[in-house]
Amino acid sequence: EICEGEERFFDDNTRLGEFELTGLPQRGRGEITINVTMRIDKDGILTVEGTAEGTDIKKDVSVRANKGRMNEETIEKLSKENE
Repeated sequence: EICEGEERFFDDNTRLGEFELTGLPQRGRGEITINVTMRIDKDGILTVEGTAEGTDIKKDVSVRANKGRMNEETIEKLSKENE
């Protein structure tokens, strides 16, 4: 799941969407590396991309809607608190 927020526990943050990387080859625990990249563009669109090293498996998802997201005031307040 993709969440937004600064709360200590995952479930206390705002859920923005879901992301699942499927079709991974069966390997032992720790034998496959998954890279996750998050980007926010100038319009505030969040894109999450996941890739599995050594495979052609890649998936991305974009979160475009602002419904349920933190407002600018809250984001600025949390940014200042975490400086």
